Amino acid sequence: MFRRCACIVLLTFLTGHVAPAKDAWPHTRTDHFELFSNATEADARELIEDLEEFRAALLVGMKLPPGREPPTRVVAFRRDKDFDPYKPIFDGKTKELSGYFTGGSDVAFIAIRLGRDQDEARRIIFHEYVHQLLVTHGLNPPLWLNEGLAEFYSTFRMVKGEVVIGTPIETHVTFLNQVRGMGVADLARMGRDSKDYNEGFRQGLFYARSWALVHYMLCGKSKHDLSRALPRFLALQNAGDLSEPERFEKAFGMDYSAMDVELLRYLRGGRFYLYRGELPTKTAAKHFELTAADPVLLECTLTELEWLARKSGDATYRLLTLQENNPAVARVPEALGSIAWRKNDLLAAKDYWQQAAELGSDNPFVLVQGTLGTIHDTMGNGNLNYRFNAGMAAPLRSRLVRALDLCPDYAEAYEGLALLEAFAAEPEIINVNRVQRNTAKIGDLHYTYLALAILRWRMGDFETSRQLVQVLRAAPGKDRVRLRILATLESELQK
Repeated sequence: MFRRCACIVLLTFLTGHVAPAKDAWPHTRTDHFELFSNATEADARELIEDLEEFRAALLVGMKLPPGREPPTRVVAFRRDKDFDPYKPIFDGKTKELSGYFTGGSDVAFIAIRLGRDQDEARRIIFHEYVHQLLVTHGLNPPLWLNEGLAEFYSTFRMVKGEVVIGTPIETHVTFLNQVRGMGVADLARMGRDSKDYNEGFRQGLFYARSWALVHYMLCGKSKHDLSRALPRFLALQNAGDLSEPERFEKAFGMDYSAMDVELLRYLRGGRFYLYRGELPTKTAAKHFELTAADPVLLECTLTELEWLARKSGDATYRLLTLQENNPAVARVPEALGSIAWRKNDLLAAKDYWQQAAELGSDNPFVLVQGTLGTIHDTMGNGNLNYRFNAGMAAPLRSRLVRALDLCPDYAEAYEGLALLEAFAAEPEIINVNRVQRNTAKIGDLHYTYLALAILRWRMGDFETSRQLVQVLRAAPGKDRVRLRILATLESELQK
C-alpha cells in the first residue's frame, strides 16, 4: 500500500558508432530489460535495478491492464564522447542531452550517459517509459493526462527501500508561481496539433498544469477519491460513448470548473503530498549477473541505436556484413527487419524477421510478424480447401506457441494461431481451446472469429459456424482477403 506524506513548498499564485575498444562492456538481461554499458558496474547495476523497480511501481500504481511490452534495451555510456555518436541530430547539429528513449512495437531503446546530470536523464527516461507502457497496455489517455502522468511518475526514486513519487518539479513550480494558469477545460481541449501545445512558453505551462492536476488527483486530499476515479475515467474513454466533458464529470464527480476550484485550493495550501510505499512485488533485478557483452550483440545493438538516432545510411550495410560473418545470430536479421520496417519496406522486413524466427529469436513480435506474413500470404487466394501439411504447419505453430509462452497477452499471436489451425491439415485442438479461452485479450476479433468459424465448418458444426459468420457480417471491416474468405464460407454453409 502507498501512503501520502507532505512536501511543503511555499507558492504564490496569480489569481483570476562501435564501442570504444578500450572499455569493458558488461551485459545482463533482467525480466524486462537488457543492459549494455561501459559505465562502472555500480552505476550500471543501480540503473537496471531502478528501471525494474520503476516498472513494478508503475504497473501497480496505475493498475495497468495486461499488454505486450516490446523488449527494452538499455545502453548506458560512461562518457559524453562515447555517447555523442548515438545522440540524435536536429538541423544538422547533435542534440545535447544526457538521455533519451526511442523505439516502437518491435523493440525499444533507452540511451543514457551515467555520471553527472544523470538525475535529469533518468527523469526523461522515466517520463518516456510511462508513455510506452500506456500504449503497450492498451491505454490512450487524453494529452493532459498522458503528459501529467508521465511527469508525475518521472520523479520516481527509491529511498531506503521505499518508493517515493511526486517530488515537486522546480520548473513546473516556477510556472505555477509566475503565470496565470490554464483551466482544466483548456487542458482538456489541448491536442498535439494545438497551437498552444506547440508554442514553447504555452507548452511549458501546459506541462506544469497537467502535472499539478495529476499530482492533486493522486496525492491530494479530496472527498471524491480522485485516485480511484482515474481508472474509471480511462474506462469511460475506451467505451467512447460520452463526450470528453461528460466522461470527466461522470468519473470525477465534478465538472471542469469545480475541479479548477479544488486544484487551486490544493496549490494555495503550499503542500505537495508525496506518494510513498513499499514495492508491491519483489523484482528480479537484484539477482542478475553482469558478464562481458557478446561482441556481435554489442555491435548489432549499437548499430541499430545509431540508425534510430541518426538514420545513418551505412547501418544496413554494416549489419549485412555482420550477418555474413555471423549467420547463426538471430539478433542481426531482427535489427535488419526493424530498419526495413521503419523504411516502410514491409516485404524486406518480413523476410528478415522470418530469418530471425528460424534462427530462434526470443522476441515475440519478430516470431509473430514473420509467421503471420506466411499465413496471410497463403490465405490470399481465399481458398477454403487449402491446407498446411504437417511439415509446413509445425514450424509456424512452434513459433506462435513460443511467442505466447514468452508473452501470454499477445493478441496477434492468438490470431495467428487460430488462422494456422483453421488451415492446418491436422488442427491441434489444444491450441484452438487456448485461443478460445483468451479471446478477451484480443482487441480485433475479426480474423480470430473467422478462423473459428472455418474450424467449426470443417468439424460439421454448421450452426455455430453460421452464428460466427453473422457476428462477422454485423461488423465486416474492409480487409479484402477476410471478406473474400467470409463470402466463400457463407456460400459453403448455404449448400
